[in-house]
Amino acid sequence: MPYDLAAMAQRKGIRRAQVKLRPIKPRPGIAADLAAIYAVLPQMWWEAIDRIMAQYAPVKPITDSPEDLARTIELVYLETMAAGAKIMSRLRVWSRKAEKIFREQWREGVLAATSIDVGTMLGEAAVAEPIEAVVARNANLITAISADTKAKVSDIVFRGVQARTPTREVERQLREQVGFSKDRAWRVAGDQTTKLYSALDQARQEEAGIDHFVWVHSRKAHPRPEHVVRNQILYKWRKTAPDPGRDPPGDMPGYLPFCGCTAQAVLLGMDGKPL
Repeated sequence: MPYDLAAMAQRKGIRRAQVKLRPIKPRPGIAADLAAIYAVLPQMWWEAIDRIMAQYAPVKPITDSPEDLARTIELVYLETMAAGAKIMSRLRVWSRKAEKIFREQWREGVLAATSIDVGTMLGEAAVAEPIEAVVARNANLITAISADTKAKVSDIVFRGVQARTPTREVERQLREQVGFSKDRAWRVAGDQTTKLYSALDQARQEEAGIDHFVWVHSRKAHPRPEHVVRNQILYKWRKTAPDPGRDPPGDMPGYLPFCGCTAQAVLLGMDGKPL
């Protein structure tokens, strides 16, 4: 349920120059759990390579035709889509587990900064919409990876048929491509975990009546220059929020691909100044 954390802190007598909640980062196990879900369809493609190669015989075009290959690849793709339909439930289980962990991290952060325990105030309604959006987006990304794999596998196989490429070389190319798809799935899973945390962070801050945040840069090796410039700057979540603070930037922390920046919550008093 919505609550006013700043007002609660003031009633508690907190008069520090500034009250910042510690930034919340995903715990490694959360990303690993999502990566395991992402790996399901690429693993199916990996295991299907032997079936595909059984139809690949460039030296025997009469007995093994491109149509046989096309049907086999299409069948593998349909199998991955059938499996993908069941992944939605796994994603919901994952997101609920991640939200529970985030909720505890948020509660601990508020308690450390203000000595206020908001555990009983953290409702599910505040995070229901962002969680469902993350689940739907990840389901689409997982099936998109399989569709992309199908296109790449088809290209390798049919180029091989046309060029009369030896079986061993085509299989090598397939395993390299499908292995790349598996690696990509793990990278995307890590990025999507960050995005879930960013969405939960914003939802919990807004639930607590927090209108402002400090941009905390990720310190990644290859950062976006505009994100480096934003580090430690006070922003508003909405343009209508009271001053001080800059208007919301074009993108929020953690929302762009592979952005690891976070939004550090800041409590402001009734006069718009830090507590």
